[in-house]
Amino acid sequence: MQLDVETMQLTVFHDFKDYGGSLTWVVYKDDHWWCHFAKYGSENAGSFLVQLTPQWQEVRRWTLPTELISELGRYSLSGGLWSGDLLHVTGHDAKMIYRLRVPSDSSVLQWIDSEPAPFSGQGIAVDPTTPDTIIGIDRPTRRLLMAAWQRAGKVP
Repeated sequence: MQLDVETMQLTVFHDFKDYGGSLTWVVYKDDHWWCHFAKYGSENAGSFLVQLTPQWQEVRRWTLPTELISELGRYSLSGGLWSGDLLHVTGHDAKMIYRLRVPSDSSVLQWIDSEPAPFSGQGIAVDPTTPDTIIGIDRPTRRLLMAAWQRAGKVP
């Protein structure tokens, strides 16, 4: 979907049809779309990250490490952003940010480490006006939370 901020109308930007999971987030980096498709419950190990060309053609895909799938329980990833060569992702409900690396020689993402976050899953973004600030959703209070963030990777 694409939002026209003047009219506040949503339009279809790209239709994935049945791509194999629920699209939970999209990030554009290095002339590619990076999309996460989630599966849930007993099928959550089938969740995957896919790299697509600007024309939405698949380049490559990666699955999540088994250890991270265990940490996520019956859910999957809900948000993601890049900082350098590290992908920072949030799960569905834990107040954690997981750092992943996309390996060149494996189809499984590499889990680097985790950091506590001031909000639980459901998305993550960098404030475009203050790049050292991340924004997340606090669903129980229906608020957006902002927190200081060092782009090198550490989350307070």
